[in-house]
Amino acid sequence: MAKMFRYVKSFGPIAISGALITILLLGSAVPAKADSAKSEIPVGYRIGWTGPLASLCVPFGMGGLDYLKYQNDYKGGINGIPIKIRSCCKVM
Repeated sequence: MAKMFRYVKSFGPIAISGALITILLLGSAVPAKADSAKSEIPVGYRIGWTGPLASLCVPFGMGGLDYLKYQNDYKGGINGIPIKIRSCCKVM
């Protein structure tokens, strides 16, 4: 009987940790309800406008900004929701 009690006593923390892991995994896998009244989609955009790599980064950065403006102006955003460009610099 004492031997069995020792096994049950060591099984308790394992069972509790297994239950907590299961609950946390199931809680993180449940999708959140989408906000249907969202007015815009914020997109962060950061690129090196100055410094030694600016000669390479600026053309790609401007191309990315042009694409986001095209997506907003001609395609209507993403599923009809406009994109808000959150850049560290005001280039547009």
